Amino acid sequence: VHVTFDLAGTGITYQHGDHLGVFAENAPPVVHRAAACLGLSMQHAFALSVPADAPASLAQPFPSPCTLATALAKYADLLSPPRKSAL
Repeated sequence: VHVTFDLAGTGITYQHGDHLGVFAENAPPVVHRAAACLGLSMQHAFALSVPADAPASLAQPFPSPCTLATALAKYADLLSPPRKSAL
């Protein structure tokens, strides 16, 4: 996919090597179905924590606390099959 952005008049500057991140979200019907499969409310809140003795490379995967709706919509890949290593 080739995408071109017109930055004229935005005040944003671009230099070679700059990067742009595009983060897709799961569609609401997919998120609702995943929550139903888990048997949890979309407003179910939870917190993740990284153990004190965890390696520095193990970062928290997303902001916490978080609702199930936010976690499933923004941070979960609900449409790809799981990797064999995750099964």
